[in-house]
This record gives sequence, C-alpha cells and structure tokens, in this order.
Amino acid sequence: LLVMVGVAAPGPFIHLGERVLAAADLARAAFADGRAFWSYQVVNLLKFGGLLALSGAALLWARRRGRGGQVALVTVLAFDLWLYCHGFYGASRPACLSFRPPVVDFLRSMQTPEEPWRFTTFIAPGEKTFNANVGMYYGLQDVRGYDSIIPRQYVEYMERIEPQDELLYNRIAPLSDVPSLDSPLLHLLGVRYLLTTQTITNTGWTLVYDDEVKIYRNERAAPRAFIVHSAHVVPPAWVSLSLTTYDLRRTVLLADRDAPTAYAVGCQDCVSSSQPAIISYRPNEVVISATLDAPGWLVLTDSYFSGWRAYDGEREVPILQANGAFRAVQLEAGAHTVRFRYSPLSVRIGLYGSFLAAMALALLAGAWAWERFYREAGEGEDVHRVAKNSLVPMMASLLNKGIDFAFALLRLRILSPAGEGSYTFAIVFIGYFEILSRFGLGTLLTREVAKDRAHANRYFANTVALRALLWLVSLPLMLLVGFLYARFGSMSRDEALAIFLFAIALFFQNVADAVSAVFNAYEKMEYPAGLSTGVALGKVALGALVLLWGWGFVGLAGVSVVMNVVQVLVLLLLMRQHLFKAHVETDAAFQREMLVTSFPLMINHLLATVFFRVDVLILKPVKGEATVGLYGAAYKFIDGLNVIPAYFTLAIFPIMSRLAHSARDSLVRAYILSLRLLLMVSLPVAVATTFLAEPLILILGGAQYLPASRIALQILIWSIPIGFINSVTQYVLIAIDQQRFLTRAFVIGVTFNLVANLIFIPRYSYQAAAVNTILSEIALLLPFYYCLRQHLARIPWLSVAWQPLAATGAMALAMGALQPISLLLALLVGGIVYLVALVMVGTFRDADVALVLGKLNPLARVRRWVMGMRGEAPIAPE
Repeated sequence: LLVMVGVAAPGPFIHLGERVLAAADLARAAFADGRAFWSYQVVNLLKFGGLLALSGAALLWARRRGRGGQVALVTVLAFDLWLYCHGFYGASRPACLSFRPPVVDFLRSMQTPEEPWRFTTFIAPGEKTFNANVGMYYGLQDVRGYDSIIPRQYVEYMERIEPQDELLYNRIAPLSDVPSLDSPLLHLLGVRYLLTTQTITNTGWTLVYDDEVKIYRNERAAPRAFIVHSAHVVPPAWVSLSLTTYDLRRTVLLADRDAPTAYAVGCQDCVSSSQPAIISYRPNEVVISATLDAPGWLVLTDSYFSGWRAYDGEREVPILQANGAFRAVQLEAGAHTVRFRYSPLSVRIGLYGSFLAAMALALLAGAWAWERFYREAGEGEDVHRVAKNSLVPMMASLLNKGIDFAFALLRLRILSPAGEGSYTFAIVFIGYFEILSRFGLGTLLTREVAKDRAHANRYFANTVALRALLWLVSLPLMLLVGFLYARFGSMSRDEALAIFLFAIALFFQNVADAVSAVFNAYEKMEYPAGLSTGVALGKVALGALVLLWGWGFVGLAGVSVVMNVVQVLVLLLLMRQHLFKAHVETDAAFQREMLVTSFPLMINHLLATVFFRVDVLILKPVKGEATVGLYGAAYKFIDGLNVIPAYFTLAIFPIMSRLAHSARDSLVRAYILSLRLLLMVSLPVAVATTFLAEPLILILGGAQYLPASRIALQILIWSIPIGFINSVTQYVLIAIDQQRFLTRAFVIGVTFNLVANLIFIPRYSYQAAAVNTILSEIALLLPFYYCLRQHLARIPWLSVAWQPLAATGAMALAMGALQPISLLLALLVGGIVYLVALVMVGTFRDADVALVLGKLNPLARVRRWVMGMRGEAPIAPE
C-alpha cells in the first residue's frame, strides 16, 4: 500500500516508497520466502500492537485520573525499552575482559618510551587477524584504524602503499599484497612489527615470534623522528603523486600553495651526525631533543593536524605538513629541544566559555543569596563588619583573580612569552601614571568620610575634579617617557598603542576608584566588590574575542576602555541608590589642602609600586620581553595572593582610624591580631606553592614557561609572608598619621631594590629580580618596625610568629616526605598536619583569635538563621 501511495504521490512519499522498496530487497535476500519472513516478524508485530494498546490505555488513564495515569505512561515506556534492549546486549563473563593474549605481552615487552614504533597486520582473504583498534586497548600504536574521522591526507598516503578497498575515510585496511611489504612509505611510517598467519619471505622481515600468530620485525623501519637537510617544495596537488619520487629518509616533501612547480631547498648532500632523541611521548605532547650540524628539518612521522603547535625552547615555530601526512619544523644548526603540543582552539574556547558561564551563575547566585539572607550589623559589631567588609571583597577579588587566571590560560598561550611580556610591560608602564593621577586621594577620601559622613559629597566631588586635572597633567609626561623609552628601550609600535588605550581607560578607572572609596568609607564594600566581578567577566569575555580575532594585547587594552566606562556608570548609579546623590561642590582652596594632605600618600604609593615592579622596567631593555613574560607568569600568582592583605587592611582601616584617635591600646591589640591571622594564612600558602610551582605554571601557561616561571615562583612566594606584614603595618602607620615617615621608609626600600636589581639583573636575570623582591620586603619592614616602636608600641614579634612558624615547619616536613609518592596526597596531608599543629601549639587558645573564629563560625550563623525563619528568638552572639 505504501509503495502504491509513493508512486502516486510526489514529494516525501517518493522517498518513502524508495525506502520500502529497499527494505523489500533486503527481506528477499535474508528470507527464503514470504512464510519465513512473516514467521519472524509476527512476534515484532504482536509486540508493537500490544505496546500501542498499552500506550493508548495509559494516555486515557492519564487524561482521566491525572497522576496515576502519568505513572502508567512512564511504566509503559520503561517496559518498551526493556522489551527492546534486554535481549540485544549479550552477557559475557567478566574474566574475558582481563584475558591478554601472549602476543600482546610480547609486543609490550618490545616497547621503550625513547623509541616508539607502530605495527600492522598482513592477512589472507577472509581473515581478521588482530582486528583494527584492538591495539589501542593495550597501548599499541597501529597504522590501521576503524574510525569515522580519518583525515583524507592519511588515506591518500596509505593508498600509495596499497589500495584502500574497505570503507573510504572510515577504515584503514590491513596489508594483503606481498609487494606492499617492500614499500619505502611503509618503512617511513615506522612499522616495526607485522602480525600475520602467513609466512613472509620478503627481504628485511625477520621472524621474532611464532605462537598463536607470527610476528615479523621490519629491519628497515624508520625512527619516529629524524633529521633531513634538504626539502622539495611542490604544489599541494602534487604531494600524493610525488611520495614515491624522492628518498624521504633524506629529503622532506613540503606542500606550498604558491609554488608553480617543484623546487629544492637546503643541502642535498648533508647528512646529520646524530639522530633526535625522544625525551617524552604522550598523546597530547611530544618532546624531542635534536642537534643539527647544519640547518635542516626535524620530521616527526605523526599525523599533521590543526591544533598542534610546536615550540623550539620558548619560541613558537610553525609546523609544516611533511610528506603529505606528517609534521616537520625547520631548525637552525645547533642544539634544540622541540615540543609538539596538541592544544586545539575549539577545546580552549569551549572550556573558557563554560568557565565564564559557571562564574556568571555563581555571581548571580551570590547576589541573590546576599539580598535574601544578609542583614546589617548593629552598633558595636565591629568584628561582624570587619568580617563582612574584608571577606566579601576578598572573596570577590579572589573570584576575579580566578577569572583572570582562566583567561590567562588562553591569553598566555595565544600571546606567547614575548607577547605576554609586552602586555605586562604596558600595564606596568601605565601603572606609574595611574598613581600620579590618583594621588593618594582615595585613601584620604575613605579616611575622612569614615570619620564624618556629612562631608562625603564634598570630598567625592573635589577628588573627581582633582583626578581629572591630574590625568590631563600626566598625559604629556606619559608621552615624554614613552618617547624616551622608544628611543633607548626599544618600545614597539603595538606597545605604544596599547599604552595609549590604557591611558584613556585610566580616566574612567580613576572616577570608579573614587566612587569605590566612598563605599569603603560607608563600610559597604560588597557593592564595588560584586560589580568588579561582573566587570571582570565582561573583560575576559570580550578579551577572548579580540584575542581570537588576532588583535593581540592591543585589543585587550581597547577592552579595558569599554569595560571601565561601564564600571563607572554602574557605580555612580549604585552610589545614588544606596548612599547619596552626588553633585558638583568644588572648592579650589579645599583642593589645595587635599593635595597637600594626600601628597605623602601618593608618594608612598608611587614608591611602593616602584618598590614592587621596577624589576620589570629593568628586565625589559636588559633581557627582552620574553623574559618579562616568563617572570610575569610567576608574578600572577603573587598578585592573586596579594588581594588577601589588601582587602583585609582595607576593611579594618576605618576601624583603625577611629581607634588611633580614641583607644591606642585597642589599636595595638587589633594590629597584633591582624599579624597573627595574616601569618596563619601566608606561611602555609608559601609552603604549598613551593611544592606546587611546576604544575601551577603548567596549568597557567604550559610547558613553554618552564622551568623559568617555576623557579621565579618558588622564590617569589616567600616574599608573601613579609609582604602581608608590611601591608597591614603600612595602614596602621597611616591611621596614626605617620604617612610622612612611610615616605622615608619606602625611599629606603626602593633604593635598595633599584640598586640591587641594577647590579644583579644583567647577570642573573629573573632569578635576581625574584630574590631582590624578598630582600626588599625585609628592607622595608625594618624602618616600619622602628616607626611603630617610636609612635605606637613595642610589638612582641616572637610571640606573634612562633606558633604559625612551628605549624608551617611541620607542614613542610610532611609534604617533603610525601611528595615523591603523590603531590596531591602531600598537599592534603600537609594541610591536615598544619591545622593539627596549630591546635597543639595553642594558637586557638588566644582570646582574640577565638573571638574572630567564633564570629566567623558558619554553623552558628546557619543555626541563628534557621531559628529566625521559625520565628524563634535567635541566640545572642557571645
């Protein structure tokens, strides 16, 4: 009936009729007559009819009875699936999975990591000896394959050995023609072993195994990687035809779309005196060491495919399509370490997009939870406010660093060390003028408005006006310094363009910073913190697009302009909704007074920045942008960790400012408590990072940043504990109005840092910069302590530090002992040992530490919230 309708009707029914006719042809081939066909299909028809009836009954029941009918529908569906599948998948004994044929044991015994090889099979008609893809299960590499994504180039290569008469582009067939065993293309593939049931008499094949099958060793198999010193360049259409024309052991065949005809390059008679050595061979990465007597090509007989990248040391080199199907890189004479890495852009974009989506969901969930559950603290709840004002911005900043870290996974690989070095240099360059245009006014605004909120608009309006003026003043200075650097420090055109865009973004960032300072003074740090995470998501999303479009770090600078404009507009709107409506209130005399007061703060900030990042300005002209990129990759972890003391001190600064004028004893107590808490965090982080430096750098930038970035990170991380102490000490000195002394202290630190880097960076490069960072922190701590002792109190440093130091020592011993076994186990056990050691030495018996931990106890908070939801009176905090 369907065939008749298909013949009579146009369109889809014609195709339906064709399918029915095809099915009829299959049925005639499978069954002797119609009776045999119906005897087989009647059971299926009965099943179909029964299930159709059950489905109809369940639908009627669901329409009349509701939930009971829905359960019946699900039951019918499950029964349908069981009826179809239960007899389709056969059951086998589990012991069959663990069986390994003796031939596999023999082949695996022949494997060596330094000299990988391939195998294939030789069959007679009707045989399926060691079927394709079986070797994959045992870790054996086969030239055959059964897959739906075999590249055409490989099929064409194999067709030059023997015609591929099985599924085209779906299966690479075993060998069956005796002459194929003598093909030089088969030897070039590195086919070392041949599995067969036949007897092979061809020259060069030696029988090495004779049991359930025979194994012959190919004495003419080429190594996986080798050096050639000459190349023939041909049009792509000629490649397949030219494979048998040249001696591919001594000459590589390269395709060039622009080549009108074949031509030779390189040294035709040169022969390499040594063969490359495979250092590491993994599915996604191959590392090869090679020494060339003359310029040539390193040929790796693995498939050429998009997504593979090659690095000669730290420099990325292009991968050429060699001999139609393989990879080659061109090298100069000398020693080389070449790394092939599979890093397809599609996978990176997918992971990156998934990460951004997860971060956006987390941000939305956090905003909802904050609005739903958070309640402002009452008067006198200083610990509560410090916890909120430090932990919320700190967690938001850490989240931002995590977003930036994920972006760096993409950025560092696209820009390479040289491009990343230029990007880092541009940021450091603009950072100095950012300090000039901000002029320490943000800290002054926060301090004064925290004392008296009635003057909030006055300080805010004059701060914005001053910063606009200072930004205009900084532009010609920026142009002059940029010209001098380009003249004597080799600033590139792209670096200059990026700095120009960063300068535009700086104006809007200065306004946004002023609004954030007002929120800090009102102790509502959560608003700018939450917005900063949204801005970070926007920056990295747009940044990924500009990088993929090929706009490089200049495009990233343009993204900063766009997102800074968005940030300042949203912050102004939030300030109007939650704080006050800003209006113009400029006062020239008041602005001069603000400049005089904030000048020491600006100088201190400038000196602190010079103190930390002057090494980059010296590394760039002395060692080049690639070294800056390697050093900057390690510094990203330091920058991420520095948000902890930054936001902690920002949160306690308003309270310290009040205590400095009313209760000096309480200020000392709060300072000592801050030191203990920061040391308890920084010391174990330093130990863990020392052990985890290599995997951290591998995750961030890949092997192209090793070992330099790993060494730099292992040194730099030990500046963190001293830096944490200096961070909180600096704000204590500001609170007691000793910002002018800070200037002298920073002059000492900067002088030491500058002189030490100028002396040692030319000789010891980034290692000297890292060591000098630690020594400079110590040089800064000494005058800080002198000022504290003179104007505040004598700090019992031994009493403050010995407990975290003892616990950290125990952690380091535990991780050192377990690192050879498992780095993850060492980290887990080391963390447990650290916490247990803190308890044993009595850290938590300190009254102030116990008070803070009690306030931050999440279980107690949950318990009070649940009681509040029930309408019960919550338990008052201690």
